[in-house]
Amino acid sequence: MKYVYAGYSKSGTKSIAQAFKLLGFRVCDFEETMLFHAAQWIEILTATTTNEKRYKLIHEMYKDFDVVCDAPGYFFWQEILEVFPEAKCVFYQRKDEDTGCFC
Repeated sequence: MKYVYAGYSKSGTKSIAQAFKLLGFRVCDFEETMLFHAAQWIEILTATTTNEKRYKLIHEMYKDFDVVCDAPGYFFWQEILEVFPEAKCVFYQRKDEDTGCFC
C-alpha cells in the first residue's frame, strides 16, 4: 500500500482512481471492495471483532494494492495507515459551490 485517498464520495474518488490506474498503480476502488472484500468488511464492522483481527483483515485486503480509494476505505484511513505506516494519505475536501465553504 502506497496511498490512501481519504476524500469522501463525490470529491473526485473516481477521477483519482482513474489517474492512479493510468500511472500504473493497482487501485482498490469501491467496485473492487464490493467484489472482493465485502465479507472482510462485514467482519471488520462486527462489534465482537478485535482490533488485532481488524488489522489482520485490513492487511490481507490491501497487501496487493498500491492505492485505496472511496468507501469504506476513507472511513478507516487511520487504521489503514497503522497497518501500512509507509503509505501516504491524500485528502481532498470538496468546495460547496453555493456557499463557497468546504463541505
